[in-house]
Amino acid sequence: MDDGVFFMQCYEELCLKKQDKLSQKLADRKAELVEKLDVIINSLKGDQGAVFVKTSCRSAKDTTLYSVRFNSAFEAALSKATDNSLNSKMIALLQAGTEALTTYEAQGLFDTFLISERVYQDFELAVARKERWEQNLAVRRWTPMDVDMEFRGYVKDHKLTAVSQYNYVAYFPRLVEMRAKLEETITKFFYSTCLPALSDLYSEFIIDFGIVGENFDKILVIELNEFMDTTDGCMFKWATERHLLENEPLTFRLVEKPFPEDVQEAFLSPEWKKLVGH
Repeated sequence: MDDGVFFMQCYEELCLKKQDKLSQKLADRKAELVEKLDVIINSLKGDQGAVFVKTSCRSAKDTTLYSVRFNSAFEAALSKATDNSLNSKMIALLQAGTEALTTYEAQGLFDTFLISERVYQDFELAVARKERWEQNLAVRRWTPMDVDMEFRGYVKDHKLTAVSQYNYVAYFPRLVEMRAKLEETITKFFYSTCLPALSDLYSEFIIDFGIVGENFDKILVIELNEFMDTTDGCMFKWATERHLLENEPLTFRLVEKPFPEDVQEAFLSPEWKKLVGH
């Protein structure tokens, strides 16, 4: 729990108090944790030379814009776009954000985690419930995945009731073309692999899938979340479509056509709008 308090204190100094640097006590503790985490990262690096790190609850994806690699990754992704549409820029943002979440060394990780409001909020809630403290940093070997190949599944009473495109702020034409294959792949994987492993533990949950491989023939579980309306419903609205999330038959949703620009622009934060020129 002391480390959770450390993350909170760092955020408060850097973001709430607007200090230029950490106090010496926190800086010394940061150095100790960087050294400790680097050992773990180096032991897990695979062919990609990188890992993915998150807290027990969430990643620090609210800070990807501030990653030293973000701008170069965004420009590289944009250079491969087939047009100059907002949709193409949105896809480039998603690709750059994913690249910025890769971790090669602990120093860069802490530079983003310590200014993440998401991380701060999660530790604040966890510290407030000391009797239930179960927070960790989860470190996993990085597996490259196209940004359109992540999906969120909803499970109620051991049944996969709904699946949504995870990055629903953009239109990906190939997803529509692959719809039948994607639905079959995810459904088969859930009932053959996930449900047997999880049925004795949970009857309802939200599960994120990633489809990888040259032929999109391998599927991974990214994470599990509680079946609660505090978890993003993606393309489903908890307030009006809970019945779809709680009952069969399976509802499988993708972005079926390009967004009007004014609708897609609404997904952008002021920082993102500035970056894409809107």
